[in-house]
Amino acid sequence: MVNSLRKNSWIIIVLLCIIGGTIYYMVTGGAGYTTGTDSEKIGIVSGDTSLFVWFDDMESVTMVDIPEDFGETVAGGNGHNTVYGTYKNEKYGTYNVYVYTKQTQCIEIVHKDGVVLINDSSAKKTTSLYNTLIEKTTKSES
Repeated sequence: MVNSLRKNSWIIIVLLCIIGGTIYYMVTGGAGYTTGTDSEKIGIVSGDTSLFVWFDDMESVTMVDIPEDFGETVAGGNGHNTVYGTYKNEKYGTYNVYVYTKQTQCIEIVHKDGVVLINDSSAKKTTSLYNTLIEKTTKSES
C-alpha cells in the first residue's frame, strides 16, 4: 500500500511539472528575449546570446511589417510565438531577428554591422521601444 502511494505521488508530481511547463510555454511563447536601452545602446538578450547596437552606429530605424518568410536559419530558432537568432535572406543578407510573430509590425534597425528586426510582445510596447530608439538616435546625431 505504501509503495503504491509513493508511486502515485511521483506520477502526480511529474504530471504537475508537465502541466506547469505547458502553461509557462503558452504564456511566455517558449523562447523569449529581453530588450533594454541605456544612454548609448540597445541590448537584446535571448537565452545565452546577447546583441548590442550602439545608437551612434544606427543608420536608420523604421517600423515595418513582419516578413512572411525570415529566410534560412543560421543560428537560433522559433518559440511558440517568437522567431529569434541569425537568419539569411535575399533582402537583408545575414541579419538578426528578435520578433514576436503574433504582432504585425517590427522595428528595422539598419546599423554599421547589418540589420536587426525586433519588436515586443505587444503593439504598445513595440511603439514605445520605437519611440525610444528614435529619440536616442536623434540625440546621438546632435
